[in-house]
Amino acid sequence: MSDAAAVRASTTATADGLAAPRRYWALTGLWLAMAMTVIDSTAANIALPTIGRDFGVGPTTTTWIVTTYQIAIVMTLLGAASLGERLGYRQIYMGGLALFILMSAACASARSLEWLAFFRFAQGLGAAAVMGVNGALIRLTWPKELLGRGLGYNGVVIAGTAAAGPALAAFLLSIGDWHWLFLVNIPVGLLSLALAARFAPDRPPETDKFDTASALLSATAFGALFLAISRVIHDRWSPLTAGLLLASAVAGGAMLRRARTSTRPMIPLDLIGHPRLRLAYAASICAFAAQMCLLVSMPFLLEGERGLSVATVGLLILP
Repeated sequence: MSDAAAVRASTTATADGLAAPRRYWALTGLWLAMAMTVIDSTAANIALPTIGRDFGVGPTTTTWIVTTYQIAIVMTLLGAASLGERLGYRQIYMGGLALFILMSAACASARSLEWLAFFRFAQGLGAAAVMGVNGALIRLTWPKELLGRGLGYNGVVIAGTAAAGPALAAFLLSIGDWHWLFLVNIPVGLLSLALAARFAPDRPPETDKFDTASALLSATAFGALFLAISRVIHDRWSPLTAGLLLASAVAGGAMLRRARTSTRPMIPLDLIGHPRLRLAYAASICAFAAQMCLLVSMPFLLEGERGLSVATVGLLILP
């Protein structure tokens, strides 16, 4: 086959999904990475009391291990997805996954809570890159007539691993220390990276432009908002908190104004404007917020106040 014919064949395969068995190898890599990032969001919560005792800090300070990870994701998720259109989804995915693996090793070797929180923030940046382009890669992996099934399978993987995270964390903590929660990411991540390098769809960039201003505004709006919320939760209402809320409102407003005039907006205002979708988004946000509040607070209550073992805590939260 000539080079030109090979390029045409590759483009056609990517335009309408990947042929089996390549499709299934690619999906295995994509699902492993997604499962790893989701589990890392829930598993760390179970370890918060243990990590707090190890570093000699209280629950309020220990929650920054979770907060920094989540803040990094919400700050850069939209930007990572948009950057995938500019540089290629596969490239952003593999770069984010490599950063996630590297920061997992760094988290396992952290010698203070401050460094662990810093590494968790960087790990969240890698997770945002993986999550931001996962949907696009799933779309390019499945044929069009099977895309609904593929998205359903993807939802099952995310929901199943989110539910399994506390139980998995409890198991690891019952046989080892909290460092293993991060070390286990390394072999799984390397396997996912190898599968993606070999089988994931590789499509040329969809645009030669990247809206840097919108990416910065998005990071500022979401970062300032969640920092302000965190300060309020920790009883730190002050002029700085008010300033963060103001900065979030100004940056968010500017981002929305740019989205209304952009041909490739980071926020799909046409979808948000649909009443049913808007209600679905709001319900999803509330459900996620309630879930995270439970996953952060319950381990401290069950282990610290009720005196239950970490294995029991994980099994109680699983249902």
